[in-house]
Formats: sequence, structure tokens, C-alpha cells
Amino acid sequence: MLRRLSQAVLFMVVSVLMTHTVFAETFSPTDFTGTWYAHKVVSGDSPTDEPRWGYGVITFDSAGNYSVSGWISSGSVPVNPTGAMEISPTGIVTIANEPLIHGVMSEGKNMVVFTDGKSKGNGLTVMTKRTTSLPFTTSDLAGSWYGHHVVTGDISNGDDPRWGYGTITMTGSGSFTATWTSPTQTNEISSGAVQIDTNGILHIDNDILTHGVMSDDRKQLVFTDGSSGTDGNGLMVLIKRDPGNSFTTTDLQGKWCGNHIVSGDAPSDDPRWGYGSATIDGSGNFEATWTSPTQTDEVTQGTMQINSLGIIGIGNEPLIHGVMSDDTNQIVFTDGSSSSQGNALTFLTRCESPKTPTGALLILLNQ
Repeated sequence: MLRRLSQAVLFMVVSVLMTHTVFAETFSPTDFTGTWYAHKVVSGDSPTDEPRWGYGVITFDSAGNYSVSGWISSGSVPVNPTGAMEISPTGIVTIANEPLIHGVMSEGKNMVVFTDGKSKGNGLTVMTKRTTSLPFTTSDLAGSWYGHHVVTGDISNGDDPRWGYGTITMTGSGSFTATWTSPTQTNEISSGAVQIDTNGILHIDNDILTHGVMSDDRKQLVFTDGSSGTDGNGLMVLIKRDPGNSFTTTDLQGKWCGNHIVSGDAPSDDPRWGYGSATIDGSGNFEATWTSPTQTDEVTQGTMQINSLGIIGIGNEPLIHGVMSDDTNQIVFTDGSSSSQGNALTFLTRCESPKTPTGALLILLNQ
């Protein structure tokens, strides 16, 4: 009887620990080691700023020192060919003496997203790590994908800065059909073909002004688009949805680290960068802190919605639309609401989450 009672009490104690303990990954500079594919877009107003796209390969050693190779850009602003990134134990990425560069590494340590306010505009860069030697094939593209993009540029130069999102269905041969929602364009691409090489590098319709990369797990595509149909400088993210996956509001629970870019034309819009963090409870309610160069009224609290398909909304605002990744560790969304003051693309990367404990706690349960 006493043994059963003690087990019951112990189970209650462990249950409390499981509910209130936060488990997080620990990061170090060695997590940078290897080859990363970077894709970048910059917003702002010409001629003070230079809206543009860019991409290239970044190679890191185990101390965070890097070198850039093969950088291609639509602009004239050079990138530093070498440098060093720093990372905190919680995954926050910075560069020494560069307070306007701030990012986060994903829990899987295979993606880094950072904002950059120092390079003649408002930059957002997505770095995808390549660790697999398994060749990519066109069949990796097959399935249903949710896409979100931001286009930067200057209206006076004939560009059309905007946000957009949609669904894309691809076949094993790379052909696709798409439905797209955008505030200004009615001729967003609705069909075509994606090409992928054995290294996971992507093009659309063989256009050299489109360039992307597939993640190692074959679940994410990131690419820049400077083709004529884009009317500007596009950065697009596609997240694959496996059949049968279902989501609930509790999937939102935890601490998230965010980075965003806003495009548009000043003064009617406020093109800018921003970063911060948000803590979300199991009902979707959140509190956020945010750093931005011009705005002091970025959203600090609210409620996030998610449906069973992983589609994200905030405050039931129809101009905010996002998607959660299958592993529930990433959210990408566009924001064309009035509070955004422009066309926003935001990445939220899970940086702390409640997880089922292992080891000592589970051993206690078996006593």
C-alpha cells in the first residue's frame, strides 16, 4: 500500500516537472562547421537603399570563421568575403561589433535566419546547411507545398513590392500547378517546372534569375527570384506537407525566436528589418518583444490561430497567413495588415519548448 502511494506521489511530482520544465538545445560554434547555401533579399527605398537579391555558398570552420564563394547579386553592394559568426548557448547568432546583424539557428542546427541592417537596406538571409551526401532527384519535389514570399523593390523603378502566399502541387518530374494570393498581382505564376540538380540546387523553368536550395530532409525550399515576372526582388519559402499530418493549438506552445523583413515604398510604407522573441501558451496567446529600427509599436501580444492543416493566423486578421513545418519547429508567415505598414515576411524558429523528459525522470517512473 505504501509503495503504491509513494509511486502515485512520485508520478504527480514528475508530471508537474514535465509540465513546467523547459528543455532547449545547447549550441556552440562547432554547429556552424560545414557548407551552407545562403539566399538573401534586401528591402528599402532607392537611391538611399539598394533593394536586391543575392545568393552564394558559405563555408565555416569549427570556430565560426567563414568564407563566401560564388556570391551572385542583383545589386552592387559587396559582401564581406570572410568573417566570423558567434552563437550563444541558446542559438542566437551575431557577428562581433555588428549590432545590426542578428539571427537564430534552428533546433535541428540546419538553418540560420538573420536580419542585417548595415548593408544599404534591410536584409533578411536564410542559410541552409548541407550535410547529406545522398544525391537529390526530381522525385524529391513530389507532393504538396505551402509557399510564402516577399518581393522588395522601388515603385519608381517599376517594381511591385508585395507579399504573397499559396499552395503548390508538384509531380515527380518537377512540373507544378499553383494557386496564389497577392495584394496587387493577378498574374502570379500558376504552372511551370522546377529543376533540381544532385546537390539540391533549384531553378524554375530553367531561368537563371531564379535560384534555390532544398533542405537535407527534403521538406523545405528557399529561393530568390529576380526574373521579369517577379517585378522586383523575391524571396520565397516552400514548406512541404506530408499527408496525414494534423496540428493543434498546443503545437504552438513554447518560446520562438523571430526575424522579419518588410518591403514597400516610403513614406506610405515602412520598409525595415526586425527581430525578437515570442512566448506562446497552449491556447495560442502570446507575448512578444521586438527590436526594429523605426517602429516602437511592433505587436507585443495577441493570439495565434492554427488549424488542423498547420495554417497559421494571428488575431483572425485576413491579411496574415502562415504555415507550421511538419516537425512543428518553424513558422513562416506573411503580413499585409495595416499594423505591418508594408509587406512582411516573418520566420519564427522554436528556441525553447516543453519536451517529454528522458533519462533520470523516466527511471524514477519505473521505480
